[in-house]
Amino acid sequence: MANDPNPPILISGAGPTGLYLALILTTLKIPVMIVDKALTSGTTSRAIVVHARTIEYYSRIPGLAEELISQGMKVGCLNFRREGAIRGSVPIGEIGTGVSRYPFILTIPQDVHEHILEEKLASLGVKVRRGVTLVSAEEVSDKVNVKLQDVDGKEEIVKVSYVAGCDGAHSAVRKAAGLKMEGGTYAGRFFVADVDADGDKAWHAVNICTAGSEFCIYVPLRRAGGARLIGTVPKHLEDREADISFEDVRPSVSRNTKLEVTRVEWFATYKVHHRLADKFRLGRFFLLGDAGHLHSPAGGQGMNTGLGDSANLAWKLAEAVRNPSNPAANDLLDTYEPERQSFAKTLVSTTDQAFTTITNPGLPGWLLRSVIMPIIAPFAFRNIPGVPLMAFMRVSQTAITYRSLSPLAENKSKIATASSVQAGDRLPWVKVDDTTDNYHKLESQWWQLHVYGDLKKDVKNGLGAKNNTPIWTFPWKGTNAESQGLRKDAIYLVRPDGHIGMVCEASEVEMLSGYLERWGIV
Repeated sequence: MANDPNPPILISGAGPTGLYLALILTTLKIPVMIVDKALTSGTTSRAIVVHARTIEYYSRIPGLAEELISQGMKVGCLNFRREGAIRGSVPIGEIGTGVSRYPFILTIPQDVHEHILEEKLASLGVKVRRGVTLVSAEEVSDKVNVKLQDVDGKEEIVKVSYVAGCDGAHSAVRKAAGLKMEGGTYAGRFFVADVDADGDKAWHAVNICTAGSEFCIYVPLRRAGGARLIGTVPKHLEDREADISFEDVRPSVSRNTKLEVTRVEWFATYKVHHRLADKFRLGRFFLLGDAGHLHSPAGGQGMNTGLGDSANLAWKLAEAVRNPSNPAANDLLDTYEPERQSFAKTLVSTTDQAFTTITNPGLPGWLLRSVIMPIIAPFAFRNIPGVPLMAFMRVSQTAITYRSLSPLAENKSKIATASSVQAGDRLPWVKVDDTTDNYHKLESQWWQLHVYGDLKKDVKNGLGAKNNTPIWTFPWKGTNAESQGLRKDAIYLVRPDGHIGMVCEASEVEMLSGYLERWGIV
């Protein structure tokens, strides 16, 4: 194993969460080492749904969002099928229009997704060290001594400032830090398969299929004839000691979907868990993605949540590495856990309820599968104003807020509580014209000030000559700033992850200056 220099940050796990964390840190000029025990990147589709908030994060790395979209497929509608026949349909398309630059749901197999991320990281000069396992890690003073082992059994010790555990449900980092992950396991077994099939695959549609108490989802893949299947293993097979093959579940798949599977590329059965780590940070150890939270596949939230963890933590780690003597740096790192663990806890709870109900063989499950989804949901989407946008914001994770979760969200201004957009919220997307929006400025991935309207002359003077935080002004008239809940001429301090640190008026610039000083933002 090559003797790599000791970087400030070691990332264990090269799935999407670890790769994206490495990408952001690399673009912020922070050296990283990323290792993964697998010899190659993934070869199966696994997590397949990518939501708008994730693509917004990706757009800050030149070309990344565009590449992902070009390789994926936009979901056109959500079909509810009973024994193969469509009983109801919800149009999806671009239901998030006006909320995000990416108002759709994208499907892309995880192996393709990972390849895009890994290639982008390699283009920046960082390669994943594959076949390398984290054996142990011990925090000693201001460093972490990490023992790594390659596939030949050769060991090395690297000394790093921080360790990020992006290494999944059986996280070696979580074990090394001595952190617990508690929760439960859903009843029953489930299967997942990538197949080629003939039949009505409803191209560009996610299909939720039921037959009796059986349940199956299928999503067409980009390749001709390809489909991803996720479903419940029939009850008579659950306790079977021998391995279950696709042939065992084929009758159920055929009954639910009316697809004729001609080739099976990948098939596996598994148990679904819902668990949450007791801490997301312990000293110089951090947990991200499945290493910190596991939940049901309902809504396709798992991978996207891990990527949100990376977007939240990366710039905080970068600041701690750049200014280790800054007393605010550790406080900044402390905000990662309350902001991300709170959302993960809510997500585990809500997806648990949804998944338990939809797979329930009793009356509650029957009502959801046979009445609410195929009849009530389509009616609400087509006839109740605001329902499509509300559903989009919830599923796409654009509605995530860190209000009251950490001191980074400061709402002391006179206008803060009077505004629908407050500190901790995601910065609303504002379209200026056909080629420009306010999100283009977020590509810097650092703190900045936004004003929608006019910038008062005394603001720059009030901040002081030493402060170099960029100030961007955007037109008020002719844009959707007002409908997005922004206030004319107000000052929005935007964090590197696109969430708002504080909102104030020009007359409160002293308060803003105090915030910048408190967090060492210059």
